[in-house]
Order: sequence, then structure tokens, then C-alpha cells
Amino acid sequence: MEEDSGEPDPEVIRELRNENEELEKEMAISQRVEASTLEEVNLGMSEDPRLVSIAKEFAAIQRKAMVELLEEYRDIFSRSYKDMKGLDSMFCQHRIHLSKDTKPVT
Repeated sequence: MEEDSGEPDPEVIRELRNENEELEKEMAISQRVEASTLEEVNLGMSEDPRLVSIAKEFAAIQRKAMVELLEEYRDIFSRSYKDMKGLDSMFCQHRIHLSKDTKPVT
């Protein structure tokens, strides 16, 4: 039986660093999509809007196809918790635990 020295396993530290690097790369890619490159499309009605964002760079035919696809399948996208009937909030709530002295960034 191996005795726990209390020191972190170097292999675990290496794996965590690699995972962290991958996450940082993914976040950098996702942040490249700025609001100025998106346009809002309403998939609902004026009295019950269902806004989604799509890329402005789409050619007209791509934009038309994308909007048609989103409209055709609009009922499968949940817009709020009430749209997800049968889900227990005990298992699907996301929380971000912050220190009490953390200031929000806007």
C-alpha cells in the first residue's frame, strides 16, 4: 500500500494544467464572436418574441436557410426553465459560487 506523502501527484498536476490550457483555448475561440458580428432573429411572434442570434457574415442564401431551419425546429429549443417540463431543479440548476468579497465585472 502506498503511503500518502501529502504532496500533489506531478502527473495529476500536469493533466490539470493541460485541461486548463484546453479550456482557455476554447474560451478564447468562443469570445471571438462579438455582438457586432451577430444579428438577432425573432423566431416567435411580436407578442411572444423568441430571439436568437446568428452570424451577420452569412450569405443571403445561407441566412435564409438558417432562419428556415431554426423556425422549423423552434419548438425543440428551450428558452426558459418552464419550457423544460419534467426536469427537477435539484439536478439542473447551475450556480457560480463566489467569494463574498468578489465584485461583479460588467
